[in-house]
Amino acid sequence: MTMNMMMRQDHTHVIRLLAQTYPKTFFVEPRRRVPLKHAIEQDIKADLVNNSELCFFNIEDAVDWYRSHIGYQMACSMPGNGRLDLTGATVAKVTEAEARVAQQAVDQIHQAMGRYKPSSSPAPERATPLAPPSLKIFTVDSSLNNAEMLAAIERHVKSLVAIVVGELVVDDTLRANLARPVLRLIIDELKTVEARLG
Repeated sequence: MTMNMMMRQDHTHVIRLLAQTYPKTFFVEPRRRVPLKHAIEQDIKADLVNNSELCFFNIEDAVDWYRSHIGYQMACSMPGNGRLDLTGATVAKVTEAEARVAQQAVDQIHQAMGRYKPSSSPAPERATPLAPPSLKIFTVDSSLNNAEMLAAIERHVKSLVAIVVGELVVDDTLRANLARPVLRLIIDELKTVEARLG
């Protein structure tokens, strides 16, 4: 297999291989998908043996594609849902902020597909497809200490990267509308830490 062939991988095939290798963590059926441990890609690479077929694929791309699916985003839209490691053990929980980002992604995907079903009472301005979301949707959790706030910022930056460079959406307007609230939250969190430092 040439390097160019490896780059044009069939993500569906890679997800089938991941589901066979880690049946308690990865699922081919989108409705069964559950939140994954952050940076699980590194765990997969460390766990792979040299003769595994998965060695021939770009694991990061496949996992990003897996996470971009609406079924995965719906699983992440529930705060407190467990994040699984490769053995299927819960190692973390979906935070309130992560759940809000995921719910907005679900709503935006529904809008883009013309099947918008808001998670709460519909507001008139949200009836128009691709209406820009409010940039003040997310608020800083001021109950976090500085270390927890920095950890939250790190998670939000990963979410922002997934939105901006991942395969969650292909429409540039939709990508921008998803990214802005997360970026605003990161900025507000950084300002909070800065203000606490005096």
